[in-house]
Amino acid sequence: MAEIEGSIRPKGKISELLGDVRSGKNVSVFGVGKSTRWALFTLLDRAVLVEPDYVTAREAYEFVRALTGEAVFLPAESDSVGFALERMGDNDFDRSEAIARIAAGAKHVVTFVEAAMQLYPKAEDVRSRTFALHVGDSCDPETLTRKLLGAGYRRVPQLDGKAQFAVRGDIIDISPVGEDEYCRVVLDFDEIGELRTIDPGEQVTSGKTDEVFVSPFGSCYYTKEEGDRALAQVKKEAAKLSADAAAHFSALFAELESRTEACRPDVPFMKPYLGCVPFAGFMEGYTAVIGNARTCYDAAEMLRKEHAGRLDVLMRSGDALPGSARQIASTESAFAFGGMVVFHTGLSANRFCHTDVTLELTDAVVPNYSRDYELLAADVRNWLDGGYEVFLFAGNEDTAGKLNEYLSSKGVAPGKRYSKGGCVTIIDGILPSGFILHECRQVFVGTGSLIPKYRAPARKRSRDIMPLPGVGEYVVHNTHGVGKCLAIERLDFSGAAHDYVIIGYAEGDKLYLPVENLDSLSRYSYAGAEPRLNRLGGGQFARLKEKVKKSIKEMSLDLVRLYGKRAAGKGHVYAPEPALMEDFIAAFPHIDTDDQAAATEDILGDLAKGRIMDRLLCGDVGFGKTEVALRAAYRVIAEGKQVAFLCPTTLLALQHYKTAVRRMESFGVRVAMLSRLSGDAGAKKTLDDLAAGRVDLVCGTHKLLGKGVKFADLGLLILDEEQRFGVAQKEHLKEMRAQVNVLTLSATPIPRTLHMSLSGIRDISMLRTPPFERLPVQTFVAEYSDGLLADALMREYSRGGQSFVVFNRVGGIDSFAERVSRVVPELKLGVVHGRMSAENAERVISDFADGKTDVLIATTIIENGIDIPRANTMVVINSDTFGLSQMYQLRGRIGRSDRLASAYFTYDPGKQMTEIAMQRLDAIMQCKELGSGFMLAMRDLELRGAGNVLGREQHGHMEAVGYDTYMKLLREVIAESSGGEIKERKEVTVKTEYNAYIPEKYVTDEEWRVRQYGNISRIDSMTELRRMINTMRDIYGAPPDEVVNLLTVALVKNRAADVGADEVTLMRGRSTVVFRLAKDVPPEFVESAEKAGGAMKMDGKISVTFPTGSRLVKFLCDYGTGVK
Repeated sequence: MAEIEGSIRPKGKISELLGDVRSGKNVSVFGVGKSTRWALFTLLDRAVLVEPDYVTAREAYEFVRALTGEAVFLPAESDSVGFALERMGDNDFDRSEAIARIAAGAKHVVTFVEAAMQLYPKAEDVRSRTFALHVGDSCDPETLTRKLLGAGYRRVPQLDGKAQFAVRGDIIDISPVGEDEYCRVVLDFDEIGELRTIDPGEQVTSGKTDEVFVSPFGSCYYTKEEGDRALAQVKKEAAKLSADAAAHFSALFAELESRTEACRPDVPFMKPYLGCVPFAGFMEGYTAVIGNARTCYDAAEMLRKEHAGRLDVLMRSGDALPGSARQIASTESAFAFGGMVVFHTGLSANRFCHTDVTLELTDAVVPNYSRDYELLAADVRNWLDGGYEVFLFAGNEDTAGKLNEYLSSKGVAPGKRYSKGGCVTIIDGILPSGFILHECRQVFVGTGSLIPKYRAPARKRSRDIMPLPGVGEYVVHNTHGVGKCLAIERLDFSGAAHDYVIIGYAEGDKLYLPVENLDSLSRYSYAGAEPRLNRLGGGQFARLKEKVKKSIKEMSLDLVRLYGKRAAGKGHVYAPEPALMEDFIAAFPHIDTDDQAAATEDILGDLAKGRIMDRLLCGDVGFGKTEVALRAAYRVIAEGKQVAFLCPTTLLALQHYKTAVRRMESFGVRVAMLSRLSGDAGAKKTLDDLAAGRVDLVCGTHKLLGKGVKFADLGLLILDEEQRFGVAQKEHLKEMRAQVNVLTLSATPIPRTLHMSLSGIRDISMLRTPPFERLPVQTFVAEYSDGLLADALMREYSRGGQSFVVFNRVGGIDSFAERVSRVVPELKLGVVHGRMSAENAERVISDFADGKTDVLIATTIIENGIDIPRANTMVVINSDTFGLSQMYQLRGRIGRSDRLASAYFTYDPGKQMTEIAMQRLDAIMQCKELGSGFMLAMRDLELRGAGNVLGREQHGHMEAVGYDTYMKLLREVIAESSGGEIKERKEVTVKTEYNAYIPEKYVTDEEWRVRQYGNISRIDSMTELRRMINTMRDIYGAPPDEVVNLLTVALVKNRAADVGADEVTLMRGRSTVVFRLAKDVPPEFVESAEKAGGAMKMDGKISVTFPTGSRLVKFLCDYGTGVK
């Protein structure tokens, strides 16, 4: 950051330290904490800071970046020990970007021991594959293609991830590693005419630039000869494996050989054979800074020990070779730097290098002021009296202004120099933590010391770009209902070629839908449902829609009645108490997301209104729902009232009880639990205490709904996963809703469209943003082997963690558990599935939660409601049989702590997978938030949530007509209830003599061709048509006549639908608009048409004919809205 960079002025021993480093000496430093050592690190030129683990390194990186304005974080490679593993997505792209920036000479690099112990490509190999593109450079598609392939980029029809490129004539799109935006290279003959930045979602131009840097992607770079020598060495080592291991390895070798012969850079497991170098060799010219001598060395030794154990397991199964031992370097070679600074805590020894100089520095902790500006002013005055410079990182302009005003009023105004040389500077940026450099007489007060909870920047959310239906998928037509998309074909009727979507219906009937009418079609969306096809014609779907609409009306009336009853009912007014809530919220050990803060405001606002609250709080597991609920509970308890936290299972009740005790006991809140774990005596005591008002918050199961439960003064009911309760329990809850404040928690998200439609008749708060501190989950796709399973489970066990194994076939789960027991006899296993009694299932899961077992083998019963932070590895067996939304939700069960988590999605090596299964596995591995697979997974998850919110009956209706049709009917009902009307829009048929389609040579990717058909089908003005032409030209080059014709046909179709017409004949000559019924003709339409050159004819229907097609197009665009 500009305001602070260069403000640390080295003096005394710190100047000595910098001088020793410049002369190449190894320095051991004692006496400073982490913030001070990170600050000292920023004073070094070309230095790399190594911390013991990922979490500490990320914290250091954020600190260094805040202080210097720029830094590079070097992550560890996902995993490269076993030959079978495929690659993960984002982590490897981040690592490739970091490697390229380091090779280019980055000044400050932050990493951790695991990354430092791995192998790297030679820096000169990275630099030779990094290149820049400039406007005016000589360039042709063939040369640029060769350079991109050499840099590890993959050629695709259309970009949908990083390190890819697409060639379309003179347009070349590139997704450079390390860039948020994609790049479009527009060639002008043999040179670069333009360089554009493009939006990754819609892939349209967002700006222009003069220069683009392309960094290579991959683990290692090598020539064909080097690859051949490496393969020969691999074959030689494989020959020494046992017979079983050799047989298994031979099945892997074909893929390995194919990749290596093609000189592909994504072969991390080949690095020991391809001349890759240790960390110090790659970082040549850098000074290494060891953050903590003892913990870093211990982490390195533990990693080497773990690596040796994993290698032994993997070699026995044929998943690794002896050369894989070199994947982890020795500590000596990894840290063989020319100069090092080693920080020590206590009396730890320096085992990284010989110490040339030892320095003892003094350190001090910056107090936590938590908005106690009086204490801050006093400390600032003392520092100024001592001649110190004081820097205050306020975090934002508002706090900076308040600090300035307050300190000025106390006689320590910022911006002026005081008698002993001291001064105060306020900076509105963020420095996570503070430090004091006594040697330099400088104090840096971090944002965390000034503001109890400063908000982390929200992560970008993916756009809602829903893919249109593809071949083989179920669809819903507005008029004809549920069918199946059989094909998209080009047909020639009367000499004009046109593309049609062919939809299959019951009894073998088919509908040929012109692509310009694709807006009449939606993907059939309902999670897990296999729909029944409707009959084509006959009004079956119309009758079904009327039935559904009637049911929606009844549901909405019930909701409105309940809403009105609650609004009329008098609830307790919980007046705003900012100071009270601020103290409770400040004790939350994590940083709020924007969504958490907004939901807290929503709920406290409801409680302050004096009407009975009934709010739904939706968000994935780990997104902070429980914390928000406990804030509501605390506000109610502060008024002397009681709170009941109702859970569907004993385990969830126990989890919430423990969380509530940990979070609320220090605030004097009395927490109890009521479930089958309470026992008879415990249950009786809890009931007595509830009735007498001696319990403030009770967590429990359905026992809380029993007749014997009496509350002294119940103020709030918190429901967790209401859809999992029985019918009788739900009826009881329905009665309670009109009398007591209710907050319902749901771990399944709901669609934004449903959220918006229900606003006004249902209060909903959404948590869509993951917590800032949540670590990524490393994701692998691999063939199943016992070796891989043993490796994953033992690796987690060796670091004191637990693992899930998902086996989704109840019939074979016990025999599979026996197999696992033979593979890892050291580990204690638990087995749980849906056919077990509830008590047995809860006991097994409870044992796992308490750490009594190391591995939980389970069906998808663990999809929801399991929160076990120590479980950070998951192996999914036969993952090709799972839906993408299931895999996404399963993966969300891990990665809930401060450890990196790993998910392994395995498949049977002997099984021929379908293309759809392969695409699902690719999507979960790549984690492409803009990819269609990821969006469909999220859509399916949200539809589960929609069913939960609307109830069982509506769930069935949604399943019958599909989500999009259901939402359309819901909007109609809501509009009608408020006096409005949504008119049914006709589907217009356009007959034309023009060829109208998108040629495959123009848009080569089928998914994008269908997406563009969808965009074209919605064009309803000349402005939109021109915009679409420009978009197509931007992405694919000048559109051919067939595409322009299709755009015109779509425009005519939509404008005709707007005026209520039924069909259009669009020709070069005489062209006609037809209304089947006179009542559908708008007032003045015929008169306006005749003024524009049209002629009306009545012969059972009304036809208006224009002398040319262009006159008809112009009239339809002008009519009713003016020229568009």
